[in-house]
Amino acid sequence: MSPRIASPAVLALVFLALRLSSPAGAQGTFGDGPGTSATCGPDYNWMNNHISPPQSPCYVASFLLSVCYLPADSWILPLYENETYSPPTEDSYVQCLCNSVWYNIIQACTTCQGRDASVQTWFTYTAACGKADAGPTIGSFPPGIPGLTAIPSWAFLDPTVTGTFDVNAASSVALSNPTDSTQAQSSTTSSTTNVGAIVGGVVGGVAALALIGGATYFLLRRRRGRKTHPGPSQGQFDIAPPSPPPPPMSMYGGSAATGHAAQAGAQPHGSPVAAEGQRFSDPLVPNKLYDPNDPSTFPNAQASRAGSAQSPTLQGSAQGGQLGYKGIPEM
Repeated sequence: MSPRIASPAVLALVFLALRLSSPAGAQGTFGDGPGTSATCGPDYNWMNNHISPPQSPCYVASFLLSVCYLPADSWILPLYENETYSPPTEDSYVQCLCNSVWYNIIQACTTCQGRDASVQTWFTYTAACGKADAGPTIGSFPPGIPGLTAIPSWAFLDPTVTGTFDVNAASSVALSNPTDSTQAQSSTTSSTTNVGAIVGGVVGGVAALALIGGATYFLLRRRRGRKTHPGPSQGQFDIAPPSPPPPPMSMYGGSAATGHAAQAGAQPHGSPVAAEGQRFSDPLVPNKLYDPNDPSTFPNAQASRAGSAQSPTLQGSAQGGQLGYKGIPEM
């Protein structure tokens, strides 16, 4: 009985299982996150980063790829003879693949497996990047460094200088500058940008306060100038109110409001005045009725009494001119 030969489909599955199996140098677990089944030779340990435990460039490449792809799609498989890692296409996530950091890392992963002949030049690997985007970036990983990994310093070399991954230049940098770039360093760069924005905001605020202060000073100075040179005071050109009328005079002379006495000989306003050459009889000496038994009621006696009550001026005039009758009537 002849032996049974496996079908091509079964052989393909076995081949895939062998590639996905975790050899002694494999890192990570397939399907659970970033990882690789590719192993690097001991002569390339200088390519490892400096975290604990150290990560090979193939493992670091899986972390960078996980930013844009699912965990199963970010797994880095080992290379066999005449194989290369696929370059980016127009449909690829150009942010993860079209940059110098990713190119150096994936070409280092090719080199450490002993596949120097499979290393691709920079221009060949990034041919599709110019069509899909503005072009590849140099010296940075635009999506940002993910956590749980670190990028060695040699991965930031500029491949356009030599046109390919220069393993000798990378080794020199790794020995002279054994440092890594991590997510913390990326955050520090972001913090620097935030500090710049804060400083700009503070400067803008100070400038705004200076403008407000200057405007306030100008207004206060203008107001003081108005006080130094005032206009016409209130009421300066107002019409003066009419003078009050003079206080009424009392019938006895003088002011009734002030109580001042009238001057001697002054005639009160509104009092009756006798005509020239006439005088009234004394109102305090009433005339008596005629009584035959009372001589004072005789007409001559009353006339004599009335004449004695006249003013001195009239009496003097009468005496000087002998006017009137002064005797007692004869019986």
